[in-house]
Amino acid sequence: MIHDAPAGALAFTAGEERAQLRMLTQFAPDGVVVMDESGHIIEWNPSAESIFGWSREEAIGSTVADLLVVPRFRDSYERWFRRFRSLARDEALTERHRLLGRARDGSEIAVEATIWTTPSSRVGRRLCNAFIRDLTSFEHAEWMQARLAAIVDASEDGIIGTNHTGTIVAWNRGAERLYGYSAGEAIGRDVSMVVPTDRVAELRGLRAKLRRGEAIDPFDTVRLSKAGERLEVSLSLSPHIDAAGRVNGASSIARDISGRKRLEEATRRLNEELEERVEQRTVELARANERLEALVASKTDFVASVSHELRTPLTSVIGFAELLMDGSTGLDSAQRHDILGEIADQGYELANIVEDLLIAARAEIGDLQVSRVSVNLREQAAQVLESMRDHETASIEVAGPGQHAMADPHRVRQILRNLLTNAIRYGGSRISIRVGEPEDGLAWIAVCDDGVGIPEDARSEIFDPYTRAHERPGVTESFGLGLAISRDLARLMGGDLVYARTDCTEFRLSLPVDDWRQQA
Repeated sequence: MIHDAPAGALAFTAGEERAQLRMLTQFAPDGVVVMDESGHIIEWNPSAESIFGWSREEAIGSTVADLLVVPRFRDSYERWFRRFRSLARDEALTERHRLLGRARDGSEIAVEATIWTTPSSRVGRRLCNAFIRDLTSFEHAEWMQARLAAIVDASEDGIIGTNHTGTIVAWNRGAERLYGYSAGEAIGRDVSMVVPTDRVAELRGLRAKLRRGEAIDPFDTVRLSKAGERLEVSLSLSPHIDAAGRVNGASSIARDISGRKRLEEATRRLNEELEERVEQRTVELARANERLEALVASKTDFVASVSHELRTPLTSVIGFAELLMDGSTGLDSAQRHDILGEIADQGYELANIVEDLLIAARAEIGDLQVSRVSVNLREQAAQVLESMRDHETASIEVAGPGQHAMADPHRVRQILRNLLTNAIRYGGSRISIRVGEPEDGLAWIAVCDDGVGIPEDARSEIFDPYTRAHERPGVTESFGLGLAISRDLARLMGGDLVYARTDCTEFRLSLPVDDWRQQA
């Protein structure tokens, strides 16, 4: 340590006193430099050699100005030196300064110099004595401490310092932001103020580890803000251990991980949703695969069905034609007329089958076209019944007013024919056609029967191509295109075809109403 020396403590005049001074300063931890009134160095101890690099032999007899003064401070030194020389004989000068000195290699060294002046007891010379302490390591430590303090204060993490009792002694700006307490509010209080009641046992365990000198690695926990909000944090703690090995406090670093926790929770929910979607998609794919297999089987059945549908009327046509060609049958004109009628009916049936197949093909490639003219729905139904000319259609009546719609008359009849064919094949014994008042700008006509209707589990698929809702013993199976084609045509004309089960089984065709004809 540097202590102020009493005036006259190093006063000497002879070699004996010089030797005594040298002996006193030989082992001093600080550098000792003694200068006379002329500015020459007359004493230089080993510590001074260590600080400045000049040996005793080099220093003794040299001037302080030439040996130690940094050139840019030469004027300041000269002013001080003149003040020193102007002192009265009985006047003493005692000062302490932080200075920059020049080392042997030309570098600048930060030093603290304690200076006092004394007169020589025998020759009357005034001497200037200086104790020199090297501040290089001290200033570096100060700089490091200041830098560390700045880093701690600027940290986004909440950093708290406590003493051995758990009382807060340091509280950085990150802690202010995290917990909501200012440093003035926090310092002096117990650190338990930021610990929720359900974490008190955790705090006791942490303190026990710190007392044993154990550092605690980061772990996730909960702390409490000034507003009472629970904070998700990552917390690490380190004990403070003094030179004697005693724990005299601790530091804690808390990082806000609420954002990370929200992200983890969002990720967890997303993973659960993805798993659910994967499971759902797997089920859907399994169902789609089943439907694909069913579709392949259905198309196979479809080829067989088409072959059967075409062969049946062709067989009748061929049979009736051969009968007419056989001159031995003795048919009269009325019988021949009936046979020709059957041939015509079977030809119409063939034409309808081919038409359905063509429409299905055009619908698949998006090349299906329709016209838009005014159509009387009741008249179209009557034409379909007339064209079918079947004893099963003889009892079917068309009820309701003659509503007009904007549609393609040929496609309307095709839809009605398909609906009537299905009703005759698979419906009940009582079949009717109803025309109703327009609803929401749509005119409608429905084909109804008193049959059991479509099974509930098949209703969502009855308008899919190649789908047959049910079979009836003794009835030729259709090839599953009629309803799909009919709905495509209805929608292409701006309407729709839907199924409903009310007091009867009903397929309702709706088409845009012809406003002008309705008003007329």
